[in-house]
Amino acid sequence: MEKENEDFPPIMNMPAEVIEHIMTNECISYNDVLNMAKTCCKMNDICQSNDIWKTKIRQRWPKMLNWYDRKISYIWKEEFYQRHTFGDKVEQLLKTMSPKFYQKEELSKEDFDELTKLSEQHDHAAECLVDELLSVLHDKNPNEELTSKYYAQKAARHVQHLLLTKKIKAYVEKLSAEQMLEIGATLFAQWFQPSERVTETEVADMLDRLADETRRVLASAEPNHPALGATLDPIDIHKELWSCAQSRAILEAINVVLYIKNEFKGNKFRNYAVENSYINKVFETKRGIPITLCIIYAGIARRLGVICEPVNAPYHFLLRWRQHPLSSGDHVYAYIDAFNSGKLLQIDEVSSHLQIERGLISSETMVYATPCHVLEREVRNLVHVGHELSMRGDYALLRDALEISVLMQGHNVESRMLLARINLHLNINLDDVLESLDYITTVDQTRIGLVAHLTLAARQKKADNEREGDTQKKVKLRKTEVEFSVGMVMKHKRYSYSCVISGWDERSKASREWNTQMGVYNLPLKDKQPFYNVLVEDGSNRYAAQENLDYHESPCLISHPDVGKYFERFDGRKYIPNAEKAEEYPDDTEVTANLIGKHYQT
Repeated sequence: MEKENEDFPPIMNMPAEVIEHIMTNECISYNDVLNMAKTCCKMNDICQSNDIWKTKIRQRWPKMLNWYDRKISYIWKEEFYQRHTFGDKVEQLLKTMSPKFYQKEELSKEDFDELTKLSEQHDHAAECLVDELLSVLHDKNPNEELTSKYYAQKAARHVQHLLLTKKIKAYVEKLSAEQMLEIGATLFAQWFQPSERVTETEVADMLDRLADETRRVLASAEPNHPALGATLDPIDIHKELWSCAQSRAILEAINVVLYIKNEFKGNKFRNYAVENSYINKVFETKRGIPITLCIIYAGIARRLGVICEPVNAPYHFLLRWRQHPLSSGDHVYAYIDAFNSGKLLQIDEVSSHLQIERGLISSETMVYATPCHVLEREVRNLVHVGHELSMRGDYALLRDALEISVLMQGHNVESRMLLARINLHLNINLDDVLESLDYITTVDQTRIGLVAHLTLAARQKKADNEREGDTQKKVKLRKTEVEFSVGMVMKHKRYSYSCVISGWDERSKASREWNTQMGVYNLPLKDKQPFYNVLVEDGSNRYAAQENLDYHESPCLISHPDVGKYFERFDGRKYIPNAEKAEEYPDDTEVTANLIGKHYQT
């Protein structure tokens, strides 16, 4: 044993850099580091190492570092401490939300006042807060803590939008030459996916990897190409660096990497699927719309010294490359269809390629689209999709699209008006509604009558909300004719959708018009039977007659955004109501357990 001690000297005799390296091991916790710092002056100095604390952040919160700018130096011990303090704060705050807001259909900005204050505590408070909320949302237990996750999702949206509002305003105010397309696309993706981890660093890394792969392909074809030895920062590239032939070789290499090696494609069959508009999803699925594929293509080209500018072409979206800089008029540019394998087109080929009238294509119509114009076109696409979703009562996408539209184009009266009407309908953000209506009055006198009507309605709702205060809690006791109960996962006999029961009525409470439209009077028991509020797997809310529901042959998780509003967890057979839902239906928890137990044992 004495021999062993001689071979392995005490840690205090080791060089400082060796001790520091040991401290970065993932087996050493941050508490261990703090305790070691208390032992002596030498250890205290070593344990202040920026590398140690940066490593501890990476080990404890693997995605956190992606929020930080790599070009800025940080004191990582302080950043660790700030991030650490958010865990308990967020947990406690989420637990208070269901008791406060269970009776509300949707939450207003003022309902997040505590979160807003928390997000302003220090420079990276908002990022720390978002990271903690996303950690709650994306834990390894999808069946548990559903109510906390429901409110964490809403909280993440609020804080992300607070954070992004500043970034988007700063982006819009820049000169177009300083606006990086991929940064705008990342801000766009973050805005519409506040529950996802999307950062500028991750997007830049993906483009860097594709650019490196392009260099390798280029090196095989042209080993002496000047781009291979150049160190380029895409932020600093504002003009073409190479000859026409050299740039053409780069474009050909990009086509090999994107469309052959990585199999990126235009999603022709689901052109309006929302994920096609989000750059992070396009990297994952390798499928996108013309705009997102153009942004990726241009980002790779820029990293290799080739400028490809977006073009808002009629009925399509292309890139243009200055193939003949010494020419004039229509023949300066060649056009790249990133949606169709990077096909290179001369201007007289564009109309036939797009299958549109030749007269629609000219240098006047094939104009450069600034990064802001690109994002505005993407917003319009999602407003269109959001309109369709709103027809079934889902306003989330349309709200997000209109809010970013107003943020980028405050003068857009149509967006302001529609957003005001949606918020009024949802009874949220009424101060914003009144502010927008006041603005519309000053710029568009033709709407003064409608604006006056909506202003009156908004003020009335505000007064009603202040007068009501705490809504009286409902309690529903079971009746013998109610066969099923809250928390049961069911199958609709006619339409075969899966759903979970979130409430019931002894008889249909719907209007006669609705009952007629939905064919209720054609049912054997008509409206004289229990009806159930169900959350359906497609995200819709429906009102189903008892005779149309049946036990699910294999109870499963229901992917509905409101499941967590009512239920705490899913135990594999049934959903367990949270405290608020259990209080509303006090008999149902026990009844559900008995019904499920009897049915699935037989």
